[in-house]
Amino acid sequence: QTQPFQGVFDGLGHKISGLTISHKSNTYYGIWAYISYATIKNLQIEGNSSFFYQDGYYPELYLGAIAGYANNTKIQNCSADFPIIYDREKTESTWNWDSTYDIYMGGIVGYATNTYISHCSHYGNISMKFGTGISEHYSDDGGAYIGGICGKSYHGRTEYCGHSSEYISATVSHSVNADYFSTYIGGIIGHVSGTNIVGCYNNTEKFIGEFYGLNTNYRSI
Repeated sequence: QTQPFQGVFDGLGHKISGLTISHKSNTYYGIWAYISYATIKNLQIEGNSSFFYQDGYYPELYLGAIAGYANNTKIQNCSADFPIIYDREKTESTWNWDSTYDIYMGGIVGYATNTYISHCSHYGNISMKFGTGISEHYSDDGGAYIGGICGKSYHGRTEYCGHSSEYISATVSHSVNADYFSTYIGGIIGHVSGTNIVGCYNNTEKFIGEFYGLNTNYRSI
């Protein structure tokens, strides 16, 4: 979590099967939680991830099959058959600010800065739900970035990558006054800043974005 992987990993085309990633008390999740100035290549992953946070515990999250967070890294010729499910429970209503956090979820990488991703593919549905388990209103703040390959990419390059799934979905229910809370969903990358996307494909059958509650003018998908 605090010391990134810095080196070269060549999977030589091998597959890691039966991988399950679920929440603990960490922030970064993936085969590597956090990688920096690294090269990851020629690796296949097969598994799933499921995150369920009970009321009162809402940490910031970086999640990808390869890495939660990648900085100045090359990720090449990797694939992941890896559905992702995030479910944040809410059982008590309050009109006070409840929490502030961001969530980055991608099929390959959660959040990438100055990172080159090429010839990678992800297969599997991606689902995020806020506020399940409550029918009253509450307040919170934050944002969500969800992409088939990468949740958010800053000053990088993604080329010849692809994502296939039945759906990518985001649901925020019964929440109020979130200070410009925004959810970004993309078949390749959820949110892009200074990143080039070249020769990629997206075969998602359905994008689902839903808000339930008050003051939806403060919210966007």
